[in-house]
Amino acid sequence: DRTALVAVADRNNVVAFLEFLRKGGLIVDRLEIGPVAINRLISAMHPTENDKICLVINFGLHKSYATVLWGRRLLLDRALSFGSQTGIEQIAEALEINHAEAGELLQRHGVQIVHKLAVGMDFSEPGIEETITDIMKPSLLKLASEIKRLMLYVASRTRGRNVHQAYLFGSVADWPGIETMLSDMTGLPLRVSRPFYGLKTSHQATRIEDLSTLRGSAVATGLALLGSEHDA
Repeated sequence: DRTALVAVADRNNVVAFLEFLRKGGLIVDRLEIGPVAINRLISAMHPTENDKICLVINFGLHKSYATVLWGRRLLLDRALSFGSQTGIEQIAEALEINHAEAGELLQRHGVQIVHKLAVGMDFSEPGIEETITDIMKPSLLKLASEIKRLMLYVASRTRGRNVHQAYLFGSVADWPGIETMLSDMTGLPLRVSRPFYGLKTSHQATRIEDLSTLRGSAVATGLALLGSEHDA
């Protein structure tokens, strides 16, 4: 009862964004905080887990966000110093290739300790998964360390309760093997989630092959649920 989660935003940035939307012919009905939308989405996707502690990691370009939920309560929302661009830049520099090629390698091969035979793999690149993993491992270990520190804080606020499930959203979540590697590094049960999983969608939405790489799709889906039966 004596704990508050406070969110602050730069007023000029908010006003500038609202003006951008207005000039595009859009009428803003209301403003909402991103973690609240994430909470609504998780509650709609997994209604039977609403009494458990969940961690949501939403990967962005230059940084990501960790949101901890306990039922409908927001326990924590914290930025993480890792994003998809982090990996792309490191791969590009180490292999001396451009960013587009580095991004394609991560999307195609991901981070996998065990070499796997993938359909369409270029046999002129033996052990590419291991090479990518070696390059990315220091940054992923740093990310895992940040997540572990957050979990220690959560345990201190919940009398030692553990995270029941962790969900990954965003571009990094689509790297093959990322959930297994981060789960091994953090000891948390991780699951890659798609924003529309468990929700009724239109035919247009089902035609999009890969929703996980759309930045902000998880927050946008949570916002779209505002006022629905899941927001009761």
